[in-house]
Amino acid sequence: MRDSRLRTELSPQLVRERLSDVGTCAGVLIAYSGGPDSTALLHCSVQAQLDVSLTAVHVDHQLHTESADWVRHCKAQCDAFGVELLVRKVCVGTAGVSVEADARRARYAALRELMEPCAVLLTAHTLDDQAETVLLQLFRGAGVDGLAAMPRCAQFGAGSHLRPLLGVTRAEVNEYVVRKGLKTLLDPANTDDRFDRSYLRREVMPRLASRWPGIVKTLSRASGHQADASALLRTQAQHDLVAVRTARGRVSATALLSLEPQRRINVLRFWLRAETKFVPPSWVVHRVEAELLGARGDAVLMVQWAEFEVRRYRAELHLTPRLSDTVAAEQPWQVPESVEFAHGRMCIEPTVGAGLRLSDLQQGTLTIGFRVGGERLRPAGSAHTRRLKSLFQEAAVEPWRRSRIPLILNGKELVAVAGHWVAESHRAVEDEPGLVLSFEDFELDL
Repeated sequence: MRDSRLRTELSPQLVRERLSDVGTCAGVLIAYSGGPDSTALLHCSVQAQLDVSLTAVHVDHQLHTESADWVRHCKAQCDAFGVELLVRKVCVGTAGVSVEADARRARYAALRELMEPCAVLLTAHTLDDQAETVLLQLFRGAGVDGLAAMPRCAQFGAGSHLRPLLGVTRAEVNEYVVRKGLKTLLDPANTDDRFDRSYLRREVMPRLASRWPGIVKTLSRASGHQADASALLRTQAQHDLVAVRTARGRVSATALLSLEPQRRINVLRFWLRAETKFVPPSWVVHRVEAELLGARGDAVLMVQWAEFEVRRYRAELHLTPRLSDTVAAEQPWQVPESVEFAHGRMCIEPTVGAGLRLSDLQQGTLTIGFRVGGERLRPAGSAHTRRLKSLFQEAAVEPWRRSRIPLILNGKELVAVAGHWVAESHRAVEDEPGLVLSFEDFELDL
């Protein structure tokens, strides 16, 4: 029997074989636009008589006046095929740099929300789509990951994203549609040369094909080579990331600097992508290397990227979401329960003989505030009053965390720092009821 990995002819058998490569499948979703490619995929999937549920999903981007007619067409086709159709409307910005990119993000976000554990999303990307993607990525100056283009199968939400037609040409899809007498739609965007992919498809690819007839397969084969190279770089980065991790789970600037420049860039890119789930632009990776790794040891520097911030502190790199500048105002505290803030939660654990004296809270004179500078505290068990700044430094509390940690005040006197210290004069002793305070910062968790 022919190896399923080599099968490329468009047929129900192709869909069954591709799905078998995924493993456990709890249900199939098909992204259905109504165009020739997705119609052919839907028809093949229905004919494959799969052993799992089959559902079509139409994402209405609401960009064209005909979009309501497209929904009706898709509903009629799915009714004829005996397949349930889900319709999801999304909002796409029209004033941004790329309507194409915004539409794609909105579409995949809507599809991701529908993914159940072990579900498989099928999209109808063809060999021609793959070749176009390689060129588009090349024109954008993409690296190995970008030039690897679209994988046949990848994790997606709680399930998987499978492209079973990635070895099938667009001409073969169109021939299938005609042979089976399938009704399809034509999206005007596919003939609008304002969009990069449409321009490439209509103006560039035909000229390339007239000179190099096998260009589609050649470009797709090149993407396979890039995918192999990407896998090798990923394996190396995984190995290097383990080596540069500190005991605190951070990334050591010193260890990174010991690597060759290419490996250093590779592991930084891998780390940022793994933590954020987004591909970092090259300028971000190079700024982190140049500005953060090369800084003096006591410097607190930052590189911002999208919704993220990368900092260096005490020879370690820290990655956090972009932090808000606003911190809650001082407020009364009279009930021994957890307290919610916009950026986190102060948790309370009752105890005996430790923590902040409960009786101090019951007097109704305590307030919760945040650092403004100049605070001083004599921690429990200490013989000296210290500046809070010095205490934070000795405890290796990162500077950007310090103003976000709740402080317990009795008038102007600092009596506790949530998660850290209680003043000697206000700690519970022996059989006195006490409160142990901790703090969870929501914004600092990716």
